[in-house]
Amino acid sequence: MEHISQQEATDLVWKEHEVAHLGAWKVFKALGRKGYKIPYSFVRMTLKGCEICAKFREEKMRDQWHSLLYSDEPGGVVYVDFTGPLLPGCGGVKYIQCIVDSATRVAHATKHKTADAMAAIKGLDQG
Repeated sequence: MEHISQQEATDLVWKEHEVAHLGAWKVFKALGRKGYKIPYSFVRMTLKGCEICAKFREEKMRDQWHSLLYSDEPGGVVYVDFTGPLLPGCGGVKYIQCIVDSATRVAHATKHKTADAMAAIKGLDQG
């Protein structure tokens, strides 16, 4: 691969990061898969300027993150949770299931009458 300038490397890092505000490690790995050899330390330093990510880090305590599973591959790990019971809506819907992909942080919500294992599986099939 040919040498790229610091500005080009910065632009590549931001372009990859802004897809879903991926963390420095995920951006580094994604750029590596695309053939770019940008040092991890450069990626970290570049992404320290992201205001959205800084706000997210303020809201979470670091010690709560250690037990979470994650994946660099979209669909590798998803988080699933139910909210409810809510006041019954059309058709008796009382629960909302939220599914979040750990790599992309893309969220998907589905409505359910119950909050059990079968409803969770049905929500994953729809997502």
